[in-house]
Order: sequence, then C-alpha cells, then structure tokens
Amino acid sequence: MLQAILSVDVGSGMVKGLSGDGRRVQFRSVLAPTREEGFDGVFSGEGPGYRVAIRFPDGERRNWLVGERALQSPLATMSLSYRKPQDIHDVLLLTAARLLVDCSGFGEVTLAAGVPLAIYLKDKDALKRRLLGLSAIIGVDDQEDRPIAFTRAEVYPQGAGVVLASMAAGSLPDGLTGVVDIGEYTTDILLIDVRGGRPILLSEEYRTSLTSGVYLVTRSIMSEFRRQTGVPLELAESAAVTWKALTGQVIVYNGRGYNLGDAASMAVREAGVLISRGIANTWGRKVGFLENVLLAGGGALIFEKVLAGILPSVRVVEDPIYANAVGYLMAVSSSGN
Repeated sequence: MLQAILSVDVGSGMVKGLSGDGRRVQFRSVLAPTREEGFDGVFSGEGPGYRVAIRFPDGERRNWLVGERALQSPLATMSLSYRKPQDIHDVLLLTAARLLVDCSGFGEVTLAAGVPLAIYLKDKDALKRRLLGLSAIIGVDDQEDRPIAFTRAEVYPQGAGVVLASMAAGSLPDGLTGVVDIGEYTTDILLIDVRGGRPILLSEEYRTSLTSGVYLVTRSIMSEFRRQTGVPLELAESAAVTWKALTGQVIVYNGRGYNLGDAASMAVREAGVLISRGIANTWGRKVGFLENVLLAGGGALIFEKVLAGILPSVRVVEDPIYANAVGYLMAVSSSGN
C-alpha cells in the first residue's frame, strides 16, 4: 500500500510542491481547457507546463493545459483572490499531486496545504474537509491515468511555513523578527520574538494578509505596454512581457522594439513602498524595534532592494519560493495523526 507525504502550496502566481521522498515541482497557476490530444510526434516538444486529463467521480474525463503550457491558449485563466475558485484550485492541486506521487492505486497519501493568514482561522476546517473528500483519476502528459486521493490533510497559515523552514535550516536569528511572505496577490506578514532559535508568535494584531504583491508590478507593466503600443496585453502575453521588462530585455511588437525597463523599475519601487506601508500600518511602533526581517515567496528577490531601504536588517530566506512548502512538509511529517 502506497504511503506518501506531500506539501502543495497553490499560490495565485505559482504552484509549488514537495514530497517526503525529495521530489519537487513548480509551475504557473494558470490553466486552460483543451480538447486536443496534442501533435504527438510532430514537434520535438511542447515546452514547459503540462497536458492533464482528469476524471472526477461520476464525471467525464476532461483535458487541461496547466502551467506555462496553458499560456499557449487564449482560454488561459488564473485567479487573483484570497479564495481560489474550487475548479481552478483542484485542477492545479491534483496536477501537482500526480507529478509528486507515482502511485499504482489508492493508498495512504498525506497532504499539507496552506491558505493566506487573513482567512486561515475561518477557512482551515472547511478546506481540510474538502481536501479529504477530493479524489480523481489523473494523467499528466504521457503518464498513464492513476487515482489520487488523500487519507489525511492538514492546512497551515502562509508565512508560518517560512518560520519552520528557517528553524530547520538553523537560520532563524534571535530577536524581534518580521516575516514578509510576498506572493502574486497577497503579502502575508507576521511578527515573532525568537529566543534561542525558538519563535514566539506575537498576537493576531501583528499578522495579516496584505492585498499587495507581484501582480501590482505586472499590472503597471501591462498599462505601460498599452500606453506605448495602444494595444492591451492578454494574460497569455503578460507573463513573458513582464519578465522581459524586469530583466531589461527589449519587447518586440509589430516589428518595433520597446524597452519597458524604466517602467518596470518604477513599478517595483511603487509596489514595494505600498507593501512597506501596509507593514508599518500593521506592526506600528514595533517596526522601530525590529532586529530582523525575513523575506520569502516569489516576490522576495523582486522587492528585496526596495524593502531593504525601508525596513531594518532585511534578508531573503534560504529557498524563498519553496519556504512555505518546506515548512508545511516538516509540520505534517512531525505531527503524526
């Protein structure tokens, strides 16, 4: 009988997953319905991302493009919200689970997942019940269809996984420490007082989810592209244009090159200032007593320089994109049943 432990962090921008046996998966939180089976054998490959087939109990088999491959479709969709629509969330979660577990039948699969701090207390029990009732037959790319179900599920607050991962790495500094987990849509923040490497969580007034994240930068770059070209960007195009703008590359449209580097730099500064103001409003006078600020999430490297100029002792944690998933995996592995 299969026994596996999985940690899956379904973010608004990226899905990150880890298994107890060391497997990792990461892909964009984008999907698109498709009816094609692919041009098998015509080209050498279809690029990153996945072609997924899912059959839920008492339902028909449906095909999806997931991750970067979904951006090839004009039907690509994603969700910028605290609570992701169930149909989007479950396809992304099950895809990650199928990639992490090579199972030949239903077995004992434990799942650890996270939700934003702001809705953790309200949503954790309902999400846990739903995950325990989630099952499907899934095939990814050329892999055969296999069943996936969860015999145990635990839900953790985003940001808490960052603390646990830092503890395990022996890199949690003593003193009043702020944790800033910057995602696509939300930035989860909390305060801890670390003594001898052990964290003490400060009261709920000092932790929340800010509706500020990497999407603010993407939105600004999309606006600048429209201003310069007169044409709006679609979702399938915005990811590539944003990446080129952030890395100073020229964007070619209608045979003409556009450099959005300055606009991207300004967007990062403005969004970083907005995040810092949300932090200051939540932590108040405690900001002046901070001894360390830990940055994690997909936006950690993007906003590190801006936040380091505003907050004291800012540093990016080890493995920032996977930090929450690492912490969730540690928590569920050590908590037993």
